[in-house]
Amino acid sequence: MKKIISTLLENPYLRAVFLLVVFILPASLIRLVLYFTYGDDFQSLSVGQVMTSLLVGLRFDVSMAVMLVGIPILFLLLPFRWSHHRYVQRLWGGFIYCAW
Repeated sequence: MKKIISTLLENPYLRAVFLLVVFILPASLIRLVLYFTYGDDFQSLSVGQVMTSLLVGLRFDVSMAVMLVGIPILFLLLPFRWSHHRYVQRLWGGFIYCAW
């Protein structure tokens, strides 16, 4: 499993998608846990309303993730040789980690 993830993260574009998913996944999971934990409170809503609210929440999560880590991800994807150096990648990765 670790080898599969490390080979996927070698591609800079997959690394950017992975970082966005890491930001979006916890908030979406918390939203689903709240829905299933307090299902009685959502009984008056139709399935369409619940799905719409989950999609709006996902859209909010994506917008917040892009606002927080969008610029550092763009710096990770710069097409210059120096930007793909290990230390530069770790610098921007550390900034993304601190933003999380």
